[in-house]
Amino acid sequence: AADAAASTLLLRGATDEPAAVRDRYLNELAESQRLLVELTTSADLSPTAQDSARVIAEQMPTYAGRVETARTLATADDDDPLTPAYVRAASSQMRNEILPSATTLWRDAALRLQGDYRTGTSSPGLLALVILGGLTAVVLVVLAVFLLRRTRRVLNLGVVAATLIVAVSVAAATAVMLHQDQALVRAQRSGSDPAQTLAAASFLSLQAQADANLALVDRDSRGDYLARFESATMSVAGPDGRSGLLGDAADMADRTGSAGDVDAVRVAFDRYVEEARSLVQTYDDDGL
Repeated sequence: AADAAASTLLLRGATDEPAAVRDRYLNELAESQRLLVELTTSADLSPTAQDSARVIAEQMPTYAGRVETARTLATADDDDPLTPAYVRAASSQMRNEILPSATTLWRDAALRLQGDYRTGTSSPGLLALVILGGLTAVVLVVLAVFLLRRTRRVLNLGVVAATLIVAVSVAAATAVMLHQDQALVRAQRSGSDPAQTLAAASFLSLQAQADANLALVDRDSRGDYLARFESATMSVAGPDGRSGLLGDAADMADRTGSAGDVDAVRVAFDRYVEEARSLVQTYDDDGL
């Protein structure tokens, strides 16, 4: 998000930069630092994720410095040839160093979440409960037969009470465990899965925005930025504008009756892509 805001600032030029965009860029940088502190102090972070968080923490100050240098050069001279060089360096650092590490953090968290879901919905616990309840019932039956032979009493109130307690306890525990399993499945299908899909779509949308902006800032690398722009938008909405990640999110949203919200996002994204392509084409037609 900071990279997308930074590219917008560089596109407008430091003398004409919107204060709201500048504030958003600085706020996103501050938020990234706050989240990094939380990550690095997390006790359950894997060694791989810890290394990724360290890489981001080391790279972000250099990235921010390059953005500020490009901004300063653009303020002094809009045609300074060093400005695109610093823009290119910052973009390369973000794409080759910072974002891969962020992706590793994302993957680590997603895998741990999936593992937690599998553990929470696994059947061994329920199976063990049923087996234990069955064995207890067998023991009580054997005890009842033994007492019948020794005491000649058909019913032993203690054994009957124990049998009822075991039966009710096993039935109640089974019902609770089944309810929890169903709740976890609903949480995954209607909560975390759509959230992860939409978050990935948001990430790629911001990346596409940065690429479109940088295609206008850095003429020499315009083709590379536009290729990445098209790749990101294809992943978000597909070739028809109705598939990709947003298509998956819409299918998931059908489960909760909120598909209309995803459709609104898809319409807004399609409008943005159309306007971005039109703007780039205008620049090309004008020879800029």
